[in-house]
Amino acid sequence: PTISRLKPEETPHKIRVSLRKQQEGLRPGQRVSLKGGLFPLPKPAVPGGFDFGRFFYFQQIGAVGFGQLPVTI
Repeated sequence: PTISRLKPEETPHKIRVSLRKQQEGLRPGQRVSLKGGLFPLPKPAVPGGFDFGRFFYFQQIGAVGFGQLPVTI
């Protein structure tokens, strides 16, 4: 992926993006182009709670966010 305001070496290799509506033809792992918002990996919501950031880290996911349609494959 490319992210404005981030140098190529700072850009995560994988991101997880959610869409509010489905678009035909999208499959996990595809390279796509879209507009949306990205956020750093989340911290646990409560002390001792599930750590999604750690979970995503070990899946090599460096950011999470949302996307807007249309998505170009």
